[in-house]
Amino acid sequence: MLGALAERLASAGVTAGVAGSTMVALLGGDVEPADIDLTCHSGALEVMRSALDDVEEMETGGPVWRNAWWLRGRVSGVPIDVIGGPAIDVDGHRVDLTPVSPLQIAVAETRVSLADPAEWVYVYQAMGSNKADLLAALLDPADIAAAGTRLGITPLYTGVTASE
Repeated sequence: MLGALAERLASAGVTAGVAGSTMVALLGGDVEPADIDLTCHSGALEVMRSALDDVEEMETGGPVWRNAWWLRGRVSGVPIDVIGGPAIDVDGHRVDLTPVSPLQIAVAETRVSLADPAEWVYVYQAMGSNKADLLAALLDPADIAAAGTRLGITPLYTGVTASE
């Protein structure tokens, strides 16, 4: 399904990065995604809207998210969340995320782009999710620190996200 979705979006001229729990699972994390989360550039709103079935626009605010837009829909019955122009709030400051990283992973016979996994450690940390530690365990600590520096996040991820 994910490979077919990537091909469908590519034929529409959009590259999206797989994010969230699906990305964690693709990288080998022990999670069961409830949906497929995608990130893309903010200019892809209309293409994404036309690529999904049963589309609804979601609120982009809340305690963490500051993205340009957020759509929820389905493709072949599978729930899809798409975040356009992904950004989060960190200590009252907007932090823009990389919509699509150069990192790709093979899914069946298709190469699927990912959002930046190291940046998503900080997304999960901002959300207060234990998935920050799960994802961090799959990544090089230097990549996580570099992402934090690039995003201007201080203090950098330390591996402590949940109360002990």
